[in-house]
Amino acid sequence: MTELHDDPEEGAALAVLDGFGRLDSPDETSVPEPGDQVEEVLRRLFTEATGLLPYALAPAPPPASLRGRLLTSIVGDATQEIGHLLSPAAALPPPSPALAAPSVDVEPPRPPLELRHARQARARRWPARLAAAAALVAVAGLGLWIAFLQSELRSNRVRLASAEREWKADAELHRAALARLESSLQRVTAAAVTIFPLRCPTGRGPAASARVYVYVPPDRSQWELAVHGLAAEPPGREYQVWFLVGDRPRSAGCFHLEDGRAVLAMQEKPPPGVTGVAVTIEPKGGSPRPTGEMILVAHQPVHL
Repeated sequence: MTELHDDPEEGAALAVLDGFGRLDSPDETSVPEPGDQVEEVLRRLFTEATGLLPYALAPAPPPASLRGRLLTSIVGDATQEIGHLLSPAAALPPPSPALAAPSVDVEPPRPPLELRHARQARARRWPARLAAAAALVAVAGLGLWIAFLQSELRSNRVRLASAEREWKADAELHRAALARLESSLQRVTAAAVTIFPLRCPTGRGPAASARVYVYVPPDRSQWELAVHGLAAEPPGREYQVWFLVGDRPRSAGCFHLEDGRAVLAMQEKPPPGVTGVAVTIEPKGGSPRPTGEMILVAHQPVHL
C-alpha cells in the first residue's frame, strides 16, 4: 500500500476509498482488504475515469491517407452501395487489382411474353398502316386531279361554244357584206349604167379633196355610192344626196361615214329624167329641201 500513496491519483482514489470505507468515526483511515467489494468498485471507477481523460484533450485531425485507406477497403466489398459516400473519382486513388470487384455479365431482364408479342404485333402493323395511309393520299390526289381535269374540260367546252357562236355571227356579217359587194359590183358593171362623178365646186370645206361617185343602173331600182376623201360629218348632222331633175332637187337619201365608209339611210329610187346629183349637209334625219350650199355637184353623167 505504500507505493499507492506515492502516486497522487492513487492517493486520491484511496481517499475516496477511505470515505466509502469509513464505518465508525470520521477519523477512521483504515483501508479495506484487497478482496473487499468496495475496493473493487473504486478501482473500476478509477479505470473508467482514466479512459475519459482523452476527451478533455484538443481534437487532432487524422492523417490524410487514413480516409483514402478506409474508402479503398470499403470499395473492395462489391455488396455495398457507397456511390453517395464517395467523392469525385479524380480524388480517389485507384483500387488495387486484388480488391477490384469481379466483372459479371448480368443479362437484362426480359419483358413478359405477352408484352413481347404485343410489341411485335405493333411493329408488324406499322408498315401496313403506312401503306394504307399512302394509298388513301394517292386516291385523294387522283380524285382531285380528275375533278380538276373535268372542270377544265367543262370550261373549254363553254369557251369553244362561245367562240363558235361568235364565229358564226362574224361569218353571217361577212356573207351579208359580200352579198352587198357582189350586188353593187353587178350594178356598177352592168351595161348602160350611168355614173355621176361629184366634185366640190368651191374647192374648200369638208369636200375639198373628196371624190364621190353615184352609180345608177339601167332599171333604176337601186343606186350605189362610192366615197373617197370626204371628211366626217359634223356632230348632229349628216350628208344628204339630191337627184337633180332640171332645176328641182329631189331627195335620194342620207348617209354618214363609219371608218371612211358611207352608210346609206332612207335610200330612194332615182326618178325619171335625172340630169345631175348633188350633196349637202343637213340636220340628222334629212330635210325635204336643201338648207345649205351644195358641197358636191355632178352635172355631166357618164354612160357606160
